[in-house]
Amino acid sequence: MTRFIPALPGDASTIARLRQQCWAATYRGIYPDEMIDQFDFAWHERQDLARINSDQYEVFLIQSDEIPVGYLTMQDSQPPHLLSLYLLPEYQRQGIGRMAFSRMAEFCKVR
Repeated sequence: MTRFIPALPGDASTIARLRQQCWAATYRGIYPDEMIDQFDFAWHERQDLARINSDQYEVFLIQSDEIPVGYLTMQDSQPPHLLSLYLLPEYQRQGIGRMAFSRMAEFCKVR
């Protein structure tokens, strides 16, 4: 079962790790190799923690059968927008992205 769980401060490292894995699998050949190979985990973890702790963002850890498989970050701005949606490759094309966009549509409606 897929669940979107509001991220807690302790999830920042998991989200940064998921980003690193998704970038390595998806963006090699698109982003410069050094950007992927020299991924600054600590910097990304701090950025994710700041977003999790901010009222301007909604961050969700996406789990499939209790396993972290991706994350969704939306920014409460004018207009509200999707900041990031990442899923591990083996969990893509299973409808999770569609579920994320439904959540995003609700986020925009409320704002």
